[in-house]
Amino acid sequence: MSNYNPYEGNKKYVFVSYSHKDESSVIKIIERLVKNGVRVWYDNGINPGSNWPEVIAGHLNNCDVFISFISKNAVNSHNCRREINYAILKKKAVITVFLEETPLSPGMEMQLSSTQFLDTTKLTEDEFFEKILSDAKIKKCTGNPKKDIKLKDFYIPEDKPRTDNLSDGKDFYFFENIVFYLIRKDTGEKIKIKPERFNIGRKSEFCDYAITDNKTLSRLHATLKIRNGKCIIYDNNSLNGVHINGKLIPPNTETEIIPHDEIRLGSEKFILVADKEETVHN
Repeated sequence: MSNYNPYEGNKKYVFVSYSHKDESSVIKIIERLVKNGVRVWYDNGINPGSNWPEVIAGHLNNCDVFISFISKNAVNSHNCRREINYAILKKKAVITVFLEETPLSPGMEMQLSSTQFLDTTKLTEDEFFEKILSDAKIKKCTGNPKKDIKLKDFYIPEDKPRTDNLSDGKDFYFFENIVFYLIRKDTGEKIKIKPERFNIGRKSEFCDYAITDNKTLSRLHATLKIRNGKCIIYDNNSLNGVHINGKLIPPNTETEIIPHDEIRLGSEKFILVADKEETVHN
């Protein structure tokens, strides 16, 4: 048996996105794909001294197929959700693989609704591999079988513990004029968020975006800011609070939100989305 290193080359390949908490399940699937000749890159190919977000972004940008392994761990992982958002922005061929029954947030369900789904909980192992290996997109990323390979054990460098919060500083999908906007669920309206400070509430004299006929909103309910490529929300001690994915956040405290998150201000619901600047309109 020879060790397999994540694919590096000029041919078409698959990028695998997963929560590191699921690696025992995912590594078995990757190994079988590779044994069948599929060229796969996954983040065990990052050298300990590398800039992790830059390396991940580079490989994701160059891949032809993006496989997202979905689980409860993955939907709670900021990095998994960022990778999904970036893949969709880059118009990659996305295959969503459910490792377990997993409820999706409204935002993530919206993002993944147009992708191809495979559910391992409803397929036998052989049925799953028959479907994925026969997929036309995967076939384009397939070369000669490597029956004698074994994936290396996942390596955790001492100076860079493996977690689901590996990005520091600027997040990797903000390198090409990416902006944040809100989708107001009641109306479908797209609302571009000004980077410096963006106020939402009931009184137009205090707010950049006001919903004047909703009394569940406070006059200046919440403030959003973009800082170092991240979107921050702040509850201005509002009467009915700010909920992120159904959970109340503490007032007067900055909280990071990421694409796919549902934000509820009073009774108003929004989905946070990131997109390329040229496609966004107020």
